[in-house]
Amino acid sequence: MNAHEIKALETMLKKAEAVEEAARFEMENSRQHHMQALLRVEQLRSRLKDAQQEVSVTEHAMLRYLERVKGMDLEALRSEILTDNLKLQIETLGSGKFPIMRGVMAVVRGKNIVTIERKGERKNP
Repeated sequence: MNAHEIKALETMLKKAEAVEEAARFEMENSRQHHMQALLRVEQLRSRLKDAQQEVSVTEHAMLRYLERVKGMDLEALRSEILTDNLKLQIETLGSGKFPIMRGVMAVVRGKNIVTIERKGERKNP
């Protein structure tokens, strides 16, 4: 083998070593990324498990409490929210936000009022 062929092999070897080093670096970064993702999954599983074990009150239970214990007339409340004017707006325009009183909006999806917002009030995340 002549000097030119040896020099070419040395150059190819250096390039191959550089590719191997880059691949090793990439593999290590990938391994670290995987470990971080795995840790995040485990943290979220733990938080979910803790949250599922906490005692809570559902919104349905609070609604029934207001109705049955506090004596709130939910049908009257429904009528106060869903006026004939609001029904007409929903039938005509569909989904959106519609005023139901000064500074108060009904949020509608399809034909359902899904929430009530006060103007300027921050929404829950």
